[in-house]
Amino acid sequence: MLVVGGRGAAREVEFWAPQPHEPCILPALPRDMTGATVDYGWGGVLACQGPGCLRLAGDGWVAGPQTIHPRQGHSSVVTPRGLLLVGGSSSPTTTELLVEGEHSVDSFSLIPGRENHCSIQLQQNGYTTMVLTGGYKTEELVTMFSGLEGDTVTFSDLAELNTGRGFHACGSYSLGGIEMLIVAGGFSGTEYLSSTEVMAMEPQGVWMETSPLPAPRYSPRGASLGGQVLVSGGLSTSSTLASLVAWHPLEEEWREVGTLAHARRDHAATSIPHSAVAHLC
Repeated sequence: MLVVGGRGAAREVEFWAPQPHEPCILPALPRDMTGATVDYGWGGVLACQGPGCLRLAGDGWVAGPQTIHPRQGHSSVVTPRGLLLVGGSSSPTTTELLVEGEHSVDSFSLIPGRENHCSIQLQQNGYTTMVLTGGYKTEELVTMFSGLEGDTVTFSDLAELNTGRGFHACGSYSLGGIEMLIVAGGFSGTEYLSSTEVMAMEPQGVWMETSPLPAPRYSPRGASLGGQVLVSGGLSTSSTLASLVAWHPLEEEWREVGTLAHARRDHAATSIPHSAVAHLC
C-alpha cells in the first residue's frame, strides 16, 4: 500500500506491505499534499491535489498533468479511459478525466456535488462502475455510476447509509463470490465515528451495521490489498493514528495488522505492486 501526504506528514510518502512489516520510506513530495488522491495505472503513480498532479518517476516526484479544476477532498478511480477525478471541496459538481496521465478533459457533472466523500471502484464489468458514498452535505447518499468506459455515464441511487458520514474510509471485498461494499469511520457532522456498515451488491440490499473500528477515525483512508480492505491513519478523539487495521469478513471484525512510519490523516492511499517502488526500497 502506498501512503502519501496528509495532515501530520504533508510531504511524507511510504510503502507498506504485510511482509516485511516495516514501511519503506520513499522520496518526499516537493509540496504539501492534504486531501489528495493517489492512484496507480494511467501514467504510473499519480498524486493529485490542488491545481495539478505529481508523478513518481525515477528517484523522485516530478510535475504531472495540470487539472482543469482545483481538487481537494475529492476522490478518484482508474477507468479504461484514464484516471477519473471526482468532485472535491473546490469543484464539487465536476469530474475530469486524465487521459494517459498527460492531459485532462471535462467529464460528467455531479448533482448534488460531492466533497469529502469516498469512492469505491467495483470489480464487476471490468472496473467500469463506481459507487460514491457519503460526503459533506451528502452524508447518507450512496450513488452508483456505470459506463465509465464510454461517453455516456448513467447513475442510480442505492440504499442510504444508516449513519450519515463524510471524511470516511471505504472499499470492497468478495464474500462467497458476492461483492461487498464497506464504509468505516468518518464524521457524522457532530462526532467522530467508529461505526462500520456493509452492503451486498448481489442482490442490492440495505446497509447493515457490523463491528466498529477499534477507535473512532476522522479522515482515515481505505485501500484493498490482496482481497482485503485496510484502513490507515485518521484522527481519533485525542490523537492522530499511525495504525493499520484490516477487515476480516468471516469473523466480521477489524484487526490491527501494522503501523505506518508517520501518523497522519486526510492523506491518500492506494494499493500498488511492490515492483512499482522496488527500486526505491
